[in-house]
Amino acid sequence: MATHDQTCSFLRIYNNSLAVVQFIAQGPNGEIARSGNVTIGERWDFRVRDHSGIPITIKANVKGGKNPQTFQVNSNYDTNYDYLVELTETLFKTSFYAL
Repeated sequence: MATHDQTCSFLRIYNNSLAVVQFIAQGPNGEIARSGNVTIGERWDFRVRDHSGIPITIKANVKGGKNPQTFQVNSNYDTNYDYLVELTETLFKTSFYAL
């Protein structure tokens, strides 16, 4: 498991497994948002409003007992962000985009 801290609104997850993935976003006040089952090529949007500057954590849970990484996304004070998570089937890595 690795943690990445970066201000961004787009997180791309590359995974060489065809397993179904569920994304879980935890907001600054502990609120939890869960995606549905996401497969290769699909995207999921999380909308979080941050008033505290506390990082928002996005986890990618791969079915089959794997939990590849946790992504900690810093957001600016009092700013609306749409966090877009996209799953691709390239060799596993991550990319961040500040939009």
